[in-house]
Amino acid sequence: MVKGWKIISLLCLLCLGFCSCDRDIIGPQASNPSQISDSRRVLIINEGNFQRGNASIGYYNPQTNSYAGEHYQRQNASPMGDVLESVYYENDKFYAVLNGSNRVLICDSSWQFEASFAALGAPRFMALAADKIYLSDLFKSEIGVYSTTTLSLEKVINLKQAALAVKEWQGKVIVAAGKELEIYDPLQADSLVYQLSLDMAIKSIMKNGRSQMVLVDNQDQVFLWREPLDSLELLGELNEEGEKYVLDYKEQELYSLSGSEILVYSLGLDSLQYKRQFSHVANNVYGFSCDSINGEFYIMDPEAFVAPSAIYIYDRFGQLKDQFRAGFISNGALIRD
Repeated sequence: MVKGWKIISLLCLLCLGFCSCDRDIIGPQASNPSQISDSRRVLIINEGNFQRGNASIGYYNPQTNSYAGEHYQRQNASPMGDVLESVYYENDKFYAVLNGSNRVLICDSSWQFEASFAALGAPRFMALAADKIYLSDLFKSEIGVYSTTTLSLEKVINLKQAALAVKEWQGKVIVAAGKELEIYDPLQADSLVYQLSLDMAIKSIMKNGRSQMVLVDNQDQVFLWREPLDSLELLGELNEEGEKYVLDYKEQELYSLSGSEILVYSLGLDSLQYKRQFSHVANNVYGFSCDSINGEFYIMDPEAFVAPSAIYIYDRFGQLKDQFRAGFISNGALIRD
């Protein structure tokens, strides 16, 4: 009987130990993140659950099929924040846009914290141009312009509706919102220098690796935009309605995710051509990113948003090459080429 009580006591202690663990670091973790080589690292953006403060970034090495999570937390001995919307790497610095925390973190190339600043509301996407930071908002119809030196707000650009995207392109700042494309010149006091209006709302805008942009509208028409002050050229229409899109700039291919299928199109200089399609195994796709150098793309499945995300890696022809678990609600990847 005494022996039985000892076993029960031991089980209780074990349960208490598990319960006291921080849920933010549950999941597959490398014991030493520095073991992940810098040569071809893929940064996984883990958005985290709203108001849980469990946003994180992890690194995947496609050469060794290894993943290390919670990198910011390990480097700085502090949580990253709430809802990691997007991440950028510019001038040897990382910029992490935290929607729930209403902040932008600035870190060095090893994710050591350097500075941060408060955003206007719920920051979403970011672009850097001419020593200024352009920050869109999830809800507000405006772009906040901040100084990279003082990190203070210098100007607010008002839009007709909240921006889908904000990008630096050939020295200009491109803002996509609804059916509108607006081009601002940082060297002319951020004045509006050009504007385009589409018949349908813009669904996606991507750089194609040739200093050009590719756009998809709500009718799944694909356009080529050669220069910021040029008009758009219609390349063609997708065979099926897409949900998410990525570009393989090395092969000049457009991948369109439609349900459980991925359709692949060739992007010519003046045409769009269907090439092939294949199936994927994810149940709920939240993030979709392409590694053009390795010829792979990443599908992020948040697993009902309450468990570490499942990440699936496919090659250009639909072969599943690897899968692993990352942080909570992975929404994309930053490929460092």
